[in-house]
Amino acid sequence: MPPIYRDIPTIELKIKLPDLAGLEAILQNIIIWNDCLAAAHPVSYFAACVLLLTQPILFTVPFIIIGAILRIPCVILKAFVRRLGFGRETGIEADSFAARYQSRYYGATIPPNSYFSRAQSYGALGDEWDADEQQQQGVSLPLYARVFQILTAVALIRFIFF
Repeated sequence: MPPIYRDIPTIELKIKLPDLAGLEAILQNIIIWNDCLAAAHPVSYFAACVLLLTQPILFTVPFIIIGAILRIPCVILKAFVRRLGFGRETGIEADSFAARYQSRYYGATIPPNSYFSRAQSYGALGDEWDADEQQQQGVSLPLYARVFQILTAVALIRFIFF
C-alpha cells in the first residue's frame, strides 16, 4: 500500500496593483497633499524647494545612509582579512598569519579558486566606496536625483503661479 501523504498547508498571497485609473488617483492625491503642504507652510515650502533645486545631492542622502549601513559587514570582513595579512599594496604581508599559512600549506603555488586565493583577492581590493574618490573621478548626480530635481522645479512653479 503506498504511503498517504499529508496535505501541505499553503498561504494564498494576493497582491493588488493599481491599474491606470488607480495610478491617476495616486497622482491626484500626491498633488492634493503637495498643495495642502504649500498652503499651510508657504515660506518653508518655498525655502525647501529652492534648497532642493540648488542642492539636488540632498535627494541622495537617504540612499547614502542606507548604503553605508549595508556596507558595514563588508567593511568588517575586509578589516578582518587585512588583519590576517592579506594586504592591499603589499599582497601577503611578511610575518603574518597569511604568510605562515601559505608557507606551511601552499608554498609558492596557490591553487586557483581556493579560499586562500579569494581572501588574497579580497584583501587587495581597494575601498571603492570612498565618496571623495568618486567625486574626484567625476561621478555625476544619479538619475533619480535629477528626476526629483525636475519634479521640485515643477512643484515650485506650480506654487508660484497657481
